[in-house]
Amino acid sequence: MSHSPRRTCSVIVLSDRLSQKRLPGLTVEETIEFNLLDATPPFDERGNLAWWFEGQPTNDSERRWLELYCKMMPSKR
Repeated sequence: MSHSPRRTCSVIVLSDRLSQKRLPGLTVEETIEFNLLDATPPFDERGNLAWWFEGQPTNDSERRWLELYCKMMPSKR
């Protein structure tokens, strides 16, 4: 399978843009994951809010969002 120069160039440009926008404390992959999770409404499969009022997430995607958020916070100090 060969890649066209245009496709290769597009991948390089996309990779470069992602690396420029990498969130502090996160890898490029974690930044992509965080942005995807952050754009998802905080509801579970049944439409209920996925956080307890005490501030704890109730599903895996919200727990992962919080884990990545906390990983990024020390680098903002």
